[in-house]
Amino acid sequence: TLQRSTPFLIPDFTGRAVQIAAGTHHSLVLLDNGQMYAHGRTISGDGTTFFRMSPIRVETSIQVTERIEFITAGYESFFAVSQNGTLYS
Repeated sequence: TLQRSTPFLIPDFTGRAVQIAAGTHHSLVLLDNGQMYAHGRTISGDGTTFFRMSPIRVETSIQVTERIEFITAGYESFFAVSQNGTLYS
């Protein structure tokens, strides 16, 4: 795992960052267009654990048609709230 003790520039996104959230080993960025990006420790559906040092867009297995307005992160989880108040995890 690459560890850094000094700040570094995150590559450009397709929007402007409006919120960040951090869990124990992962971070999330919410953009002004409602897209979310994540990096850090990831556990896939099959239980495989890996680390992503570059942010990747968060994709869902369900169709999310509402704009995401708020994000928060926990120990090994994250939640997103849409503009209509729908909660996603």
